[in-house]
Amino acid sequence: MEIKTGKSSGVIIPAREAPQWENIWKLPCKNAKVSYWTPAKEDVLKAEAALYNYLKAETPKLIAPNAYENMGMKDYGKIWEQLDSYKRQYVGIVINNRKKIYFNCFAKWVIVGDDWKTEPTFPDVQGGGIYQIQLSYDMTTSSFEKLYIKNGGPY
Repeated sequence: MEIKTGKSSGVIIPAREAPQWENIWKLPCKNAKVSYWTPAKEDVLKAEAALYNYLKAETPKLIAPNAYENMGMKDYGKIWEQLDSYKRQYVGIVINNRKKIYFNCFAKWVIVGDDWKTEPTFPDVQGGGIYQIQLSYDMTTSSFEKLYIKNGGPY
């Protein structure tokens, strides 16, 4: 199911299709009781509403504050201000009875066509900066966890 998130768009992956994503994303499911669910639009929008502030707080812990500034790109590492330039895939997973939504966000410019709407997307870009963000949102605690930023480095 397609969903609009601000000026960007995403897809919610149905529970029946979610198992194929587990191995590809290497979701943390070892030794865990795992099942899948299909997040409702409202669930995704609730998580999206908290995404900006979470990334603003956590991204500087993963990217040195001056990593891009030294190259004349002072705002480049502020991915929270660039969220509209990322498409998203959402997978609902239940791990040990806790509902989570896994986010796979990737820069619009690394995707050609509509395959991203039905297939797990892992762009591999050299010299492309921050082009993929992955994280999960715990529906019980209303909080994000496991932030991963794939960085191709500055141009």
